[in-house]
Amino acid sequence: MKKVSLTENWEQELLLQFYKPASGRQSAYICSPLHAEGYEHFLNNMYAARFYMYYVQHYLGYLARAPHAYLPLLVNDYNLLERELAFSFDLDLLEYSDKVLVCGERLSHGMAAEINYAVDHHKQIEVFHPALYEKIKDIVEKRSEGYDSLEWNNAHPLLGCLWPQILAGNREGGDCHEELLLPR
Repeated sequence: MKKVSLTENWEQELLLQFYKPASGRQSAYICSPLHAEGYEHFLNNMYAARFYMYYVQHYLGYLARAPHAYLPLLVNDYNLLERELAFSFDLDLLEYSDKVLVCGERLSHGMAAEINYAVDHHKQIEVFHPALYEKIKDIVEKRSEGYDSLEWNNAHPLLGCLWPQILAGNREGGDCHEELLLPR
């Protein structure tokens, strides 16, 4: 089992990733669920997006972009006009990213729209959960014949987990085979 650790200041490290010069580093757009029924699940999705950003930045070396990790602090996801404004920003940011990383184990409507946009813009897409990979493969095959930039990455299973599973060190089941070490 691979051990992944969070430092005490992991969120500060995450925020500073764009402060440092990034010459030559590729950027990765994090595609994961945000919208949820219930406040707790919504917050779990925001925190999961932050964790995915940190993991991708720290362990994979990309500039990690997940607007839904912080944008809900500025716009109301439950107000249709503000949600559309945020989604427009998301797609612009996706377009300027080098690749799309699909994290978590569930596919939302927003994620499906982002994947369609990524296919239309010929972005490389990586998926970290095997069942989610199959769903996205179906979307991609219907969307674009001959699209060959979709891959399943099984080397980083924490990116295919939900936030509660990540925090529990995935002892509650699921497909994650990494252990998250939290700071003491």
